[in-house]
Amino acid sequence: MNKQITPRPMHNTSRLLDYLYHEMIVCATEGIGYVVLDDEELKANEIVIGGKKVKSFGSCSYLGLELDPRMKAASIKAIEKYGTAFSSSRAYLSSPLYGELQELLEAIFQKPVIATPTTSLGHIAAIPSLVDPSDAIVLDHQVHASVQNAAKIAKANGTHVEMVRHSNLENLEWRIQKLTSEFRNVWYFADGVYSMFGDLAPFKEIESLLNKYDNLYLYVDDAHGMSWSGPRGSGTVLAAIEFHPKMVLATSMVKGFGGGGGILVFPDSQLRDFINYTGSTLFFSGPIQNGSLGACVCSAKIHLSPEINELQEKLKGLLRFTLDSCDAMEIPLAVKELTPIFFVPVSDTRTAYQITRKMIEKGFFLNIAAYPSVPVKNAGLRFTITNHMSEGSILEMLETLREVYYQTLAANGVTLDEVYAAFKLEKPGKSKITETQSVSNNM
Repeated sequence: MNKQITPRPMHNTSRLLDYLYHEMIVCATEGIGYVVLDDEELKANEIVIGGKKVKSFGSCSYLGLELDPRMKAASIKAIEKYGTAFSSSRAYLSSPLYGELQELLEAIFQKPVIATPTTSLGHIAAIPSLVDPSDAIVLDHQVHASVQNAAKIAKANGTHVEMVRHSNLENLEWRIQKLTSEFRNVWYFADGVYSMFGDLAPFKEIESLLNKYDNLYLYVDDAHGMSWSGPRGSGTVLAAIEFHPKMVLATSMVKGFGGGGGILVFPDSQLRDFINYTGSTLFFSGPIQNGSLGACVCSAKIHLSPEINELQEKLKGLLRFTLDSCDAMEIPLAVKELTPIFFVPVSDTRTAYQITRKMIEKGFFLNIAAYPSVPVKNAGLRFTITNHMSEGSILEMLETLREVYYQTLAANGVTLDEVYAAFKLEKPGKSKITETQSVSNNM
């Protein structure tokens, strides 16, 4: 007789993934996530969802370069010259544009660099080659998921990995003191700008720790800080501190840069070459393709021109206007810093879903943010500001958001006191953003 086989699911059955799966179904069903646009052509921040025109406050192209005619022309020219794809591992051959791009990027950062297919693949190339079982990794609780995924590979290879509370320097130093006596090197992994709440890492304090502990190193993902901040658009980290000799910087050419791919920046060419020749995704995955390479070369030239100052100043003005307007309208924010990312706290996930849906109905697309993207009971709405916007369009969105936010909270019986308690926020007060608290351009 044939043995009866009990059917089993062909997928991971963890509670976290089951929760995530069902929440994503809700987002897709409600039309607040996994949305495919109906546009025949994209223009500024106007998009079409389900046949309805709405204004997008969800783009991370902070300088608005992705629709710049020069960028488009450079991408088209690169494809015409070199084809739609360059199908070879970089261990064998690279497109002619790679050499030009890396020279320009090194002029921006004034350090050795590697251009990577994506920022995520850059992490996977760099991190397992930077650490071994004699090392320890300390993850900030809110460091980007792509960094955490690469750290999991290092952990599987025997590296000690642990996590500390978000930007809690006392907790971090306590762990450093213990780990530096037990391991060869201790690496702290952080973001430059944290992608959900929009807060900046405490750069100066981290720099002090690097100087204090000989075997402490920093790996920082500044994907959301690239282009709109820093000298030559080099990002928020380098706007705040000099490039530390014990630091590796990862960033993106997709967001403010307006192109495609990622960047790894190193303190010296020896370490750059070691990662370049040993990082798995640098020879086992495909390269940046020609269209993106052409656009990135164009963007890099803009970054090396005085125009980058003008683009940064334009965005900074919009960010200040947004902060002041949120204060005036009493729209709560999880963090008040001069970055393009704003997070409106809600706490209750279903209420956050409803607010996001109502905002789309009223003509504005904002990003829903819920667990596991943010901590449990820290659901809310993320919106971003880009140079595609005007003060008028921002004001129109904020006026609508204020109305929808307070009405939905009241309808669901969610009080502001509950929201503040969930996020450990103080009662509303005027924003006190100063030049010393914000990230300067350091031009």
